Amino acid sequence: MSDSAASSLFDLNGKSALITGATGALGYAAARALGDAGAHLTLAGGNEERLAEIAGEFSTAGIKVATVNERPSDSTSCDRIVAGAVAAGGGLD
Repeated sequence: MSDSAASSLFDLNGKSALITGATGALGYAAARALGDAGAHLTLAGGNEERLAEIAGEFSTAGIKVATVNERPSDSTSCDRIVAGAVAAGGGLD
C-alpha cells in the first residue's frame, strides 16, 4: 500500500475528537495521531499549564485544537468536558 493510500484510510478532516488525559503520554500520542490525520481536537486534562503547552505545539503544527481544563472524575465533570468539546468542534465523531 502506498503512503498516499494509507493516509487516505486515516483521513479525519472534518471530524472532531475528544481526548481525555491529554497531558499524559498515551493521551498525548493519541491526540497527536488524530490531529495529524486532520481531526479537530478537544484536549481535556487537569494540568492547565501542560494543556496550554500541548495546544500551542499542536496549533503551531497546523492542528485545530481546543482545551478543557477538567478531569473526568464524575458525571458532572464528564458533562462539562463533552459540552466543551461539542461547542469547540461542532459535535463529536
